[in-house]
Amino acid sequence: MSGQGCNCGCGKDRATVIREIARHENLNEYQAEARLDWANQTREVGRRERYAVATIETEDDE
Repeated sequence: MSGQGCNCGCGKDRATVIREIARHENLNEYQAEARLDWANQTREVGRRERYAVATIETEDDE
């Protein structure tokens, strides 16, 4: 996930997002980076699961 910034579409770079997470959640930069990676991974997994469910439901309708 290195190099990936925020997934919300705000366009902020990775370093800026890490600093903001660290400041707002009282974490060091290593903890904030891990939090960002976890959040980005969780969102991506959620998208894949929603896509899989939608695909299965569409196939059942046919």
